[in-house]
Amino acid sequence: MHVRLDKIDKRFGRARLVLDGIDLELAAGSFAYLRGVSGAGKSTLLGIVAGTIAPDAGRVHLDGREPWSEGEAAAAAFRRERVGIVFQTGRALPGVSLVENVALPLRFAGRRDALRRARAALADSGLERLGDALPDEVSVGELQRVCVVRALIAEPALVVADEPTSSLDVEAADFVRSALRRAWQRGATVLVATHDERDLAAGDRVLTLHEGRLA
Repeated sequence: MHVRLDKIDKRFGRARLVLDGIDLELAAGSFAYLRGVSGAGKSTLLGIVAGTIAPDAGRVHLDGREPWSEGEAAAAAFRRERVGIVFQTGRALPGVSLVENVALPLRFAGRRDALRRARAALADSGLERLGDALPDEVSVGELQRVCVVRALIAEPALVVADEPTSSLDVEAADFVRSALRRAWQRGATVLVATHDERDLAAGDRVLTLHEGRLA
């Protein structure tokens, strides 16, 4: 997916300007890392790219469309169909088995084989044993790995990940990095916020966010 941001501003409250005139272009099939100190606005920028946060000013172009200009419902539909999101810590529907959580993007897409494909995806990732567990029955690292599988199962054209390895041990972090690289190799555009210098060698571009602007 081709991504272009034009003059994006975002303010929280009256005084705090988090993003100030951000211009950004990501070629389809590129892999970029976004770095910056805590509070620099990385999560906000990723949310605007992913379609979970509306900008206060500027335009978001995703493959030639402007989902936010089409209304919140259209932006949400676009996000479900074409964007995979990996959060800093695993987020799953409580009280619902992990395999059912993984199947959600496929169910939204109307796939009748969603559950079968979810089990297969977990098995391919070495996580088959976790499928029938509930989110609160697994470790932080296990939940994050399952949530990565869920984010990627529908082969989204755009993958956005917000410091996805920050709370993980080495094994789990390596799993996440490998999964993101496979999505990229499949052709997805990938944007990852990170504090981990080990991540930066994996992408083809490194962006730095400082005081609301890209340096």
